[in-house]
Amino acid sequence: EEEEEEEVSEYETDSDDEADRPALLKPVFIPKTERDTILDEEKREEEEMIAEEKRIKAAEERKQQTQELVETIIRNEDEAATQTVHSDMEEMPDTDTDPEMAEEEYENWKIRELRRIKKEREEKEAYAREREEVERRRSLTDAERKAEDEAYTATLPAPVAEEQWKFLQKYYHKGAYFQQEEEKGVHTDTIFDRDYGKATGGDKFDKLLMPKIMQVKNFGRKGQVKWTHLVNEDT
Repeated sequence: EEEEEEEVSEYETDSDDEADRPALLKPVFIPKTERDTILDEEKREEEEMIAEEKRIKAAEERKQQTQELVETIIRNEDEAATQTVHSDMEEMPDTDTDPEMAEEEYENWKIRELRRIKKEREEKEAYAREREEVERRRSLTDAERKAEDEAYTATLPAPVAEEQWKFLQKYYHKGAYFQQEEEKGVHTDTIFDRDYGKATGGDKFDKLLMPKIMQVKNFGRKGQVKWTHLVNEDT
């Protein structure tokens, strides 16, 4: 048994050594005429280096020629544009001959500039006040904020009580545009506080006093209909 173990261990050692050895290439015969010597390789590398230098030099020359050509074209275009501008300016009549007009335009410009600066300053101040108000409101407690809201609501004008709509009264919408309001939520003009639901013209008459057959829209006209309103109809 000991001899068999020794033979197995020797076999494993030989197989491991064979696995570690690098693979050898098969030798190939090359004729003398096809063999590359060291001198031939150096000569070929030198020729390639010279050809690369020539290629780089030719590329630089082409780049320089292209740049000079572009500069020449740009220079000619600038000269032509300058000549065109000078000719146009010579043909254009001189409108700044009146010194009083120039002084008046300068004064108007100063007024516009001052108004613009004033407007920008007012906008910045309004924005700063708004931010301060927001921070102050945030620092209040709920009770203080509620009391402040109630006091502000008390200063607003009382809403106008709307009158009861009459039977078959026409409806007019006041529109949604040009409803300017101030920062406090109040209209800038009293015309916006009018009651647009108030009866006007023929709607001031109580149509319930008329006979039943006349209690329709546009009675006696081409646009007369038999309907009165949705509440009265079974839809």
